[in-house]
Amino acid sequence: MSQIEENYNLGEIFKQRRLEKKLSLEEVSNKTKIPLRFLSAIENNETLKMHPVYIKGLLKIYCNFLGLDYYQILKMTPFKEKEKIKKESVVFNRIETKNKKTFLKWIIIFIAGVFILSLFLFILKYKIKKPSSVVEKSKKETEAVEFLKWPKQKSEQEPIKVKLQAIRDCWLKANVDGKVVFQGILKKGRFQSWQANNYIELSLGNIEAIQLYLNDKLFSPLGRKGQIIRKILINQEGLQVLK
Repeated sequence: MSQIEENYNLGEIFKQRRLEKKLSLEEVSNKTKIPLRFLSAIENNETLKMHPVYIKGLLKIYCNFLGLDYYQILKMTPFKEKEKIKKESVVFNRIETKNKKTFLKWIIIFIAGVFILSLFLFILKYKIKKPSSVVEKSKKETEAVEFLKWPKQKSEQEPIKVKLQAIRDCWLKANVDGKVVFQGILKKGRFQSWQANNYIELSLGNIEAIQLYLNDKLFSPLGRKGQIIRKILINQEGLQVLK
C-alpha cells in the first residue's frame, strides 16, 4: 500500500496548475485517460490504495499534461526515498532510450529490406529483359552461321537435284526456279523430287518429318522435332536454312 499524505501538499500543486489551464477534472480525465478517482484523490491529498508503479505512471502522465516536473514531484512523494527515486528515474530513462533504439532499429531494418527488395526486382527485371536482346542477337548469328551448310562446289551447268521423302505427314511448299510446284501435305511414305537450274526454295511444317536428299545423297538433319522451317534455299553455291 502506498500513500500520499496530507503533509505533502501535492494536491494544491496539481489543482492550481489545472485551474490555470481552465480545465475540469472530467476534461483532464477524458484527455489523459487517467481515472477520475485518481485525479480527485491526488488533488485532495487522499490515501491511494494502489501499487507504487501504477501511481508513478499516472503521476507522470498528469505531470506531462500539466507541464509539471515529474521527477521533482516524485521527490515529494513518501513511498520512495530520494536515492531510490533517482535510481528508478535513471532506469526509466534507460528503458525509454532502449525502446527508442529498438524502434529505430526496426525502422532501419525495414528501410534496408525495402532497398534490398527493390534492388532484387531491378536485377531480376534487368536479367529478364537484357537476355532477350542477347537471344535475338544470338538467334540472328545462329541463323547466319550455325544453320548455314555448304555442300561441295558443283559446276554451274549441272542441275540441282532435290528429293524429299516423308517419314510422317508434313506440310510442304516447294518453289523451283520461281514456280510453285508443290503446296500441301506430303503424306507419310510419299516422296517428291525436282531439279532446277538456278534454285529450289522449300518451306516445311515439321523439318524432322522429312528426309532431304541433295543430288541423291541424304542430307544431315536440319532441325529438331516439330520445328517449322520458313525457308530452305538451295542454289548453285550451297544450302541455307532460315527459321
